[in-house]
Amino acid sequence: PSELSERTGTSRGRPIAAGLSVMDIDTALDRIVDKGTELDEEDLFSLNEAICKSAYEELPFSTEQRLFTVLKLIVKFYTKSKHKHDFYSAYVALLGAMLNQLFLAEGQAKTIQTWLMDALQEALGLPSSAKGTSKGSATSSGPSPNLQNQEHARQVGWLQATRLPRISCCTEYAVENFPMDSPMAHTMSELVRGSVVRHRRALRSPDLCDPPCLEVVAVRSVVNPRLQVKYLAQLSDLEGKRRRDGCSGVPELEHLKVPPTPVEVDLNEHFLFHGAPRATVEKICKAGFKPQRGGESTGKLFGVGSYFAANSSKSDDYTEDRANPLPRSSIRTLVVARVVLGEVHRTKQSMNQATRPPDGADELELDAVLALPTTQGGCVDHLEVVVYAEACALPVALVAYRHADACPCAFCLRRPVGP
Repeated sequence: PSELSERTGTSRGRPIAAGLSVMDIDTALDRIVDKGTELDEEDLFSLNEAICKSAYEELPFSTEQRLFTVLKLIVKFYTKSKHKHDFYSAYVALLGAMLNQLFLAEGQAKTIQTWLMDALQEALGLPSSAKGTSKGSATSSGPSPNLQNQEHARQVGWLQATRLPRISCCTEYAVENFPMDSPMAHTMSELVRGSVVRHRRALRSPDLCDPPCLEVVAVRSVVNPRLQVKYLAQLSDLEGKRRRDGCSGVPELEHLKVPPTPVEVDLNEHFLFHGAPRATVEKICKAGFKPQRGGESTGKLFGVGSYFAANSSKSDDYTEDRANPLPRSSIRTLVVARVVLGEVHRTKQSMNQATRPPDGADELELDAVLALPTTQGGCVDHLEVVVYAEACALPVALVAYRHADACPCAFCLRRPVGP
């Protein structure tokens, strides 16, 4: 993948160099259409190369329908492939990168995104967005039993979640509701509900209470062009830094991973949770995460940085002012952030004086800190991630939720009943 990225002159899905020696776009399309579902990696790489060239030189496609056909063939190939578990998400992400290269106008981008989602849903046996919402559509409680394959429905939602929105210089920032029956809302809801764990009844108590029972009431997208530009620049910087050797994987976070395309360096991008009071959440949407303010209100066990959790219930504990806790039934908000970790430093002990990660074996500064839990010999109950640069984290969604009336968690035992 790294060799291909250097050869095509692309950087995280963006064409950056002219004079690429690649086949003509029509030739690439003809080749793939002729082969049908017998696609292989060489075909996909060839198509990506051709599209990079087409996007840079603004060469027109023959017809919109041909592109639609190619997208469907690629999806069908990977849904039938014996390697689909390992490669499906990566190649779906590749399609997203291709679309970003192809269409720059907002209207065209929305149109081609609709085509892509229709192609995915048709290939996966899901209702087409072009046909509207049917009785078999997803609801706030998850996909309907009428869907042929709930795992494929999850993959469609994951696709939508991993694609960064197109940005406009005319927008300061925007927070908009997702319909609760949309794949994106379902994916984010499941991330929150499915990652709860047990917590101590009180600080240093040996007793563990049952996990929280959370009810998601709304999911909103966060689009901030200024923060996204900074985040993409950070990705490019880390890619240049880690291109030769890549980044070591983080198995503990694999289920939250944003899959890289086959032509990108794997920089360990993950969806992670951040809890904060409502006023702070609004500031994050507008101005991003501020590592230099880490520890001002909740301690700094791993130094001055931005803290994230892999478990929503860990972040739930930070959604209120500790001195003035909210009632149990209050609606709270978690920030879902896209965080790039790069090469991580794994620590089993506190680092409360840290202002950056330590240096690695190659004497280059590492990119993030992974605080290991006590089950792995660490000093915290649940895994934590700390980044020390603002641009390493991008808020992408807000999930509003409440604790169920009969929630048995440790936090509800400590919080006032209230109205």
